[in-house]
Amino acid sequence: NVTEESSGSSNEVTIVSNEAELQAQPAVGKLSLDQVPSFRFGNVLSKDIYVGTTAQDKQYQVSDGLKITDTRATPGWKLTAKMSKMASTTGKQLSSTAINMTGLPTNVGLSDNGTETPIMTDKISKTWQVAGKLALSANPNIQLAAGDTFSSNITWTLNSAQPAAPAA
Repeated sequence: NVTEESSGSSNEVTIVSNEAELQAQPAVGKLSLDQVPSFRFGNVLSKDIYVGTTAQDKQYQVSDGLKITDTRATPGWKLTAKMSKMASTTGKQLSSTAINMTGLPTNVGLSDNGTETPIMTDKISKTWQVAGKLALSANPNIQLAAGDTFSSNITWTLNSAQPAAPAA
């Protein structure tokens, strides 16, 4: 009951609800790996496959883009990559190959040993123009045939650098 002071009358008040309510909205923003570089080195001389090259050789250098978008309220991410053995369609493998990447915050060497390699950690959205230089170890015993094509798969992994929220 509520009593009005001036008239002294009493009125009954009914409370409809005493709940607090909220509605969760989906997360605003996203983290995405929009573009990764494809390193297409073109025609490599047989002699360079037999005797190898060095990381300083500019003959086998290509450039392509890497783009990461992070529009979350609290940005932060880590990018890694791993590269498989350079192999031909007929099953021939090169002994050891690396791609030395420049154009990123730090220069990174990616080897064909299947090991996860840290590329960078950051908190921004950006596009980088990445140059890749091919470095081949000597393959003196490989039997090359005209038209042999070698390729490797690079697996790029983008992870949030934010701590995981505890389960409610």
